[in-house]
Amino acid sequence: MRCTARRFLSGAAVFALLAFLPALGAAAGKEVKIGVVIPTTGVASGLTPGVLAAMELAVDKIEKDGGWLGSGAKLIIRDSKLNPEVASRMARELIEVDKVDIIVGCYSSSEALAVSEVAKELKVPFCCIGGKTDKLTEQSFHPYVFRTATTATCEARGGARVAARLLKGKTAPKVAVSSWDYEYGHSVWDAFKPAITKLVPDVQFPYEAWSKAGETDYGPAIEALVGHKVDLVFNLIWAGGVPTFVSQAKSYGFFEKLTWVTGAEGHNSEYLKQLGKEWPEGLWGNTYSYPGLPDTPLQKEYFAALEKKMGAGFPPTAPSSMYLAPLFYGRAVQKAKTTDPDTIMKTLEGLEIDAPFSPTGKLLIRAQDHQINSSQVWGKTKYDEKFKQNILVDAELVMGDQTWKTEEEVKALQPAEYRDVAARWKKK
Repeated sequence: MRCTARRFLSGAAVFALLAFLPALGAAAGKEVKIGVVIPTTGVASGLTPGVLAAMELAVDKIEKDGGWLGSGAKLIIRDSKLNPEVASRMARELIEVDKVDIIVGCYSSSEALAVSEVAKELKVPFCCIGGKTDKLTEQSFHPYVFRTATTATCEARGGARVAARLLKGKTAPKVAVSSWDYEYGHSVWDAFKPAITKLVPDVQFPYEAWSKAGETDYGPAIEALVGHKVDLVFNLIWAGGVPTFVSQAKSYGFFEKLTWVTGAEGHNSEYLKQLGKEWPEGLWGNTYSYPGLPDTPLQKEYFAALEKKMGAGFPPTAPSSMYLAPLFYGRAVQKAKTTDPDTIMKTLEGLEIDAPFSPTGKLLIRAQDHQINSSQVWGKTKYDEKFKQNILVDAELVMGDQTWKTEEEVKALQPAEYRDVAARWKKK
């Protein structure tokens, strides 16, 4: 898929330029190839049109603002089918056959861990845009992986702050999880429990509702959660499972009997649009980004461009981390003037760029773990007649560096050979 508009000159102009700039032909010969491994079919594919649109916007922005390496960049897309084995096979094919310069993608944590191993073996940069497991940048960290999505710990701590406010005044409140039985769900729930306990010391965890990944019948889980008389359910079901769960839960009077807070970007506008007025008002949850939050020129520019590309209606709110992947990589390429993997990864360490999704207009990649200080938005649903769907009100922006682990905490969990940032790149 071509994502940049080529600029063509007349034949006479080309010959004139070549006469004065003999090196121009060599410079223009490098086309940057970005391999994209995401689900284009299946339960998570509803997010993909917005994701690809955002990536294309980032590729075009780099081309228009300083350029790539003379001949633009293109996205080469493979369907991961949300399957770690397929994702790793597609990543290997993109690197070995298509000769891509970087792998970008992976909505799920299991996919991310699998593809990361391929990147480590073949020494090619991999940017994770969705999988949030802390293991990726901690126990399984290596120098060729970086992430523009937030982490499981960041999401858990953000959700715990919301849950604590909603539980205020209750004695020994009961909190349960509703999630698919997968790496992401367990990672966030394991981080959520100590986070909410710190804020609500007498909290109890009487029940955990784990459904198989991709489940379509949530009746048994809904009945069990209601039966245990919990005060709050923290949802970590994801993708197409979110609107399915909400729709089924309504028939049980679920939302009248307890408080529901959703992580997993359960309030992405893509899901809210799917159910329209059927989505209950007053539910708290998160999404990756939101128009006007923060109210910065770059935020306005991003959403205006996304709306123009996607057409009428409320813009998708999921693709922010997907937009940031080519943007960070492109800025690193511009700074390094090469796509050499080692040089790019060293350039990315500590790199700060102009970007939306931040009140300062800046985002950075922490050198220790290659984790971006990306944001999430937490808000409450309210039906909007103009868009014929729920939107978020009382929303707040939570930056990654407000909730992520400290560098020392992360460093202690990383493989010993990669803990020293400077030593990572010493010649063996």
